[in-house]
Amino acid sequence: LGIAGSGKSSLLEAFSEEARPRGATVVRLDCRSIEPTERGFLHELGIAIGSELRTENEAAERLGRLEQRVVLVLDTYEVFRMMDTWLRRVFIPALSDKVRVVLSGREAPVSAWFTSPEWDGLFRSISLGPLRDEDALALLSSAGVKGEHARSINRVVHGHPLGLRLASPVLTERLAANLEQSAIQRVIEELTRLYMS
Repeated sequence: LGIAGSGKSSLLEAFSEEARPRGATVVRLDCRSIEPTERGFLHELGIAIGSELRTENEAAERLGRLEQRVVLVLDTYEVFRMMDTWLRRVFIPALSDKVRVVLSGREAPVSAWFTSPEWDGLFRSISLGPLRDEDALALLSSAGVKGEHARSINRVVHGHPLGLRLASPVLTERLAANLEQSAIQRVIEELTRLYMS
């Protein structure tokens, strides 16, 4: 869970790269490209795992045969809310214990994930917020912006990963040209406004 540019996709990619060497098969679906029906979901999942799927039980059986551990990632989940009840009540309960499901989106999960007794202790929501100062400065440093320049940028964008990435290449040139601090802040604020709206 996190706003646009908060690093959800980067986190999912890093998570996938960590999971694969540990013996997990990661199946990642972008919900924007899936017809929001049971048939549409099973069709796209079937393409991803190389098997024609007609029912949730076929999908569960096929996913269960992939590896020792399987992680099914549903990215941009906020556009797939119409399917939430079916996924929560039918599809996910049909999966074996070796399959884990990750829902990634901009909006908080529906309350039933937290209040339904069958999900007690089985569901966890993690919100992505801004980067801590040291992490934001490390990100800027990796982009070539260091010291007071990096701290100035971070004071304006408040650790927002996309804002940091957008501001650093533009400001590296401008900072080298010794622009006044107020002009730098206006540039950062405008960049952040454009890309966060």
